[in-house]
Amino acid sequence: MDVVVDRITLRPGDSTGWHYHLVPVFAVVLSGTLTRILHDGTVEVSPPGAMFVEAAGRDRVHLGHNPGSEPVVLQIAYALPEGAPLSYEAPAPPLCGPAAEITGVAPGCMTA
Repeated sequence: MDVVVDRITLRPGDSTGWHYHLVPVFAVVLSGTLTRILHDGTVEVSPPGAMFVEAAGRDRVHLGHNPGSEPVVLQIAYALPEGAPLSYEAPAPPLCGPAAEITGVAPGCMTA
């Protein structure tokens, strides 16, 4: 098992792209405010100093987005099997409401 600590910077308007992890990921927002869109359409906003855990699994795709005017800097820790990638790209899940608007993904739900 390898413990990998990484620092990621998202410039204003950037995103991580849709992805998932095979192990839980532990993150701290060092600066900026990160907006995360989770597999179920939940939107979570993490200000500087916030800590969060990203759940593991192919069914837990998510996207990190920086809608702000300053860079978002994250410190992230992964405990990975040797040689495993940090994350895997994934297609966007069907989204509704604010999550669809934030990501620009065509809504995947039916509206009345």
